[in-house]
Amino acid sequence: MTFLSAATVLTIALLSVNCDATRFGGQHNGKHGFAFDKPWLIKKFKFQSKKIPCWKNVQYTVVNDCDWNSMRHPRDYPSSAHWSPLCGTTHNRAASVFKIGGISTDGVKQVAEMGDCSTLQTEVLQCAKSGSCGNFLSYPCSAMDGTCTHSGTFDVTKKYPYLSLVSMATPSPDWFVGVDSIDLCKNGFWMPNYEKYLLANDAGTDAGPTFLSPDMPLAKREPISVFDAKDDSNIFYNIEQGQLNPLCKITVTLKST
Repeated sequence: MTFLSAATVLTIALLSVNCDATRFGGQHNGKHGFAFDKPWLIKKFKFQSKKIPCWKNVQYTVVNDCDWNSMRHPRDYPSSAHWSPLCGTTHNRAASVFKIGGISTDGVKQVAEMGDCSTLQTEVLQCAKSGSCGNFLSYPCSAMDGTCTHSGTFDVTKKYPYLSLVSMATPSPDWFVGVDSIDLCKNGFWMPNYEKYLLANDAGTDAGPTFLSPDMPLAKREPISVFDAKDDSNIFYNIEQGQLNPLCKITVTLKST
C-alpha cells in the first residue's frame, strides 16, 4: 500500500476544489484562476494557529480607540476634549491599579484629575520591586482630541499575566476610562485577543459635577464608580438617542510568534 504525504493530499484536495469551482459558484478570472463567492468551500483548508502555552513569554498589541464627541455625548461636551496617555502595567493576582468599588491610589488620583501618569509610574516601580508588577506602560493618544487612538505593544510573562490601564477624560473633575486586571492567560494558554467597550469611571476624589467644574476635592475619597446609569442623571448619557454610548473600545491582540 502506498501512503501519500500530507502536502500531497492537501494539493490534490485543493486542485479538486479548483476544478469544481464553477459548479459551486466560482468565477474564472483568467489570470489568477477562480475567485470564490462561496468562501465556505475553502474554509476547511485554513490552518489554525497553534495555541501558545502561558509558560512562554509573548508580546501583545493594545489599541484603545476613543470616540468621545459632541454627537455621541452632547451634554456639556467640552470643546477642548482630549485624552491623557493610557498608562498602567502588567502584574500578578496580588496587585492591581484600580478596582471598581475600591479607593483610588495617589497614582490613579493624579491620572484621573490631572492626566499625569508620573505618580502611577512610581507606584508601579515600587510594585515591581516587591515582585508583583512588570514594566510600567504608557501610550499617548494619536491626536489631542476626544476622538483618538492609544496604541502600542507590551511583553507578558507567566509571572505577570494581568493587564491594567487607565486614561483620563480631559477636562473633567476626576473621570477616566480603564481596564482592571485582564487575565490574558486562560486555561494554560495565552488569549488570542480581548475586546471591551469602556464607560467612564469616577475616581471618587473630586466632587465636580461637570467637565469644567472648578476643583472640589473630597476630604475623604469615595469608592471608584462607573457612569453606567441609563438616564439623565449620567452626564455621558445621550438623552436624544436614548442610549449610553461607550467612550472607547480597547482591543488587546496576541502577536504572531
